[in-house]
Amino acid sequence: ASVALHAPIYLLIFVIWFTRPKVRTGIGFYMVFAFAITSSVQMVGVYVVFASLILPAFAALNTKHPYATAWATGILSVLCGIIAAIVLDAPSGPVTVVSYTVAAVVVAVIKNIKKETKIR
Repeated sequence: ASVALHAPIYLLIFVIWFTRPKVRTGIGFYMVFAFAITSSVQMVGVYVVFASLILPAFAALNTKHPYATAWATGILSVLCGIIAAIVLDAPSGPVTVVSYTVAAVVVAVIKNIKKETKIR
């Protein structure tokens, strides 16, 4: 029921984002972002929303393909978090936040290992 209440907001954001490209920059971006974040926090919680914003971006820092790295980290985190929550019969929000954290740390460690092997 909660998702259905938020669907019109996300539909409006989707339509605006893809029909008005100018909204992707400047104050328009922040207005759309504010609606999306407010609705998302109400639906899934502040920890999940901010983990989904910050940790994939952290994982993508200083990579050759930051967008691909961030997307892959985010998608992998959500899938692993949901699967782990089902298997462990645990709350999906906290498990997903832990999954985001683990994925970001794993990517950071892999980056450091690659960096160290290039230095030698």
